[in-house]
Amino acid sequence: MSLIIKASHKIATTLGIKSKLLKQAIKYLFVGGICTILDFSVLFLLAEFCGVNYVIASSVSFLCGVTLNYFICTYWVFDVHVIKKKRYEFLLYLFISLIGMVVNTFAIWALTEYLGIYFMLSKLLATGFTYFWNFFARKYLLHN
Repeated sequence: MSLIIKASHKIATTLGIKSKLLKQAIKYLFVGGICTILDFSVLFLLAEFCGVNYVIASSVSFLCGVTLNYFICTYWVFDVHVIKKKRYEFLLYLFISLIGMVVNTFAIWALTEYLGIYFMLSKLLATGFTYFWNFFARKYLLHN
């Protein structure tokens, strides 16, 4: 984890980024990468090796990634917390994530069922949609 922290600081410094929002977006991109790897791995394992339907597997894998994302983001990416009680902060975080999950799951299903795209590629495309929703909703509703 310290390697990731150092890498994100180096990128921000090298690019001369002073904007707090842009620094947070870069950190969030690194965290998102880690969580996406977890998300994709769980999806692939559940769907390909355990025979779980890809829509259900995608929902489970999304929640695994979201949970890890919460802990890393609240301790490293965002330093301001609008909601002081962790329990309520996590509930709002989960609500925001559930909206992201609905968008993500619908996109995967539509891309796979109607366009015939392999579900893992559909997941990759859907991840792009949800990245922006998750970052900005969490930033402005939870961490101002």
